[in-house]
Amino acid sequence: MFYVICVQRQSKIGLTDKEIGDIKDYATRAIQGDEGANKYITDMYKERLDSAYTTGYAEDLYDIMMNVRTYIGTQGLEYIPIWNHMLENPTENSTPYNDVISYSTLFGFQTVGMIKEALPEELSQPLTPKLIDGKRNKLAHLDVYFWRRDEESPTKIGGMKIVFENGDTYTIGTVSELVQEIDFDEALLIELEVYSDGAVDCLVFHFSDGRTITCGIEDSGNDFHLAFELEGHHIVSLYMDFEVVEFGDKISNVSVAYQLINDHLLYHQ
Repeated sequence: MFYVICVQRQSKIGLTDKEIGDIKDYATRAIQGDEGANKYITDMYKERLDSAYTTGYAEDLYDIMMNVRTYIGTQGLEYIPIWNHMLENPTENSTPYNDVISYSTLFGFQTVGMIKEALPEELSQPLTPKLIDGKRNKLAHLDVYFWRRDEESPTKIGGMKIVFENGDTYTIGTVSELVQEIDFDEALLIELEVYSDGAVDCLVFHFSDGRTITCGIEDSGNDFHLAFELEGHHIVSLYMDFEVVEFGDKISNVSVAYQLINDHLLYHQ
């Protein structure tokens, strides 16, 4: 930001205190004013969400809504905390906490339960970690539950328990005795791979500490495979919905939420 450069190099540039004040006033109007960048971005966000809801095709509503949230999130909303911090702390070379959440599109087919996650103006847990003292709730633990048609059949993922750092817990699908536990151990989830052959067969978790944890049977011959990842971001939560089948719940879809990794925008502008 031009204002930060002027403050930090005031003597070299030869600016007076009055000139610095004038530049600050201009920057404040440009960013935080009634017609500033912050208001423009937040107004556009609401307008585009409303438009997506009223004009989008029902069969693709989840993806349409989340595409709007993510495009304006990564191209606009994520910059607002950075700009505000620079304006208010021009002498600091630090990075503010960025609580903006972006979202993937859907892997699998759309269900009513998944649509409900996308429609509110303000989204909530489990897909969107809530704010606690200004910071997003963190994933701490997952239990992945499996089912199989018979002893000879391969396992399918039938449910999951999501546990957040503050103790909030959400159970999706069927709880079974076939379970695999995953502790985050304060690492960031960088990538999530999904394998499917009509139902979700396998999830592969890639963590920032180098761990790769596979839940289920990883088969390159599966009909569908997708890797959830977004440059400069980590996965802060995930959500699945299911349909009931004869032998257990079948996970029908998967979606994830992303948050900017601290410092990314500051050094990638």
